[in-house]
Amino acid sequence: MPKFVIDEDMPRSTAKHLDELGYDAKDVRDVGLRGAKDDAVFAFAQSNEAVLLSLLIFQTKLVHMKSTVN
Repeated sequence: MPKFVIDEDMPRSTAKHLDELGYDAKDVRDVGLRGAKDDAVFAFAQSNEAVLLSLLIFQTKLVHMKSTVN
C-alpha cells in the first residue's frame, strides 16, 4: 500500500483522512519539518518511500518515489 507525506500547504485533515482509509500518511508539521525547504521535505518523502502530496497556488504536484517490493 502506498505511503504519503503531506506538505504543509495541504489541509491539515489530509493525513487524517488517508489514515482513516488505511494508508500510512505523515504530515510534515507532525514530523518536525514545518517551514522546511522543499529539498528537505522531498528527501524525507524519498527516505520513507512515500508519495509527496503538495498543493501550490496554480499548480498541484504529486511526486511518487520508487518503492521497493520485497
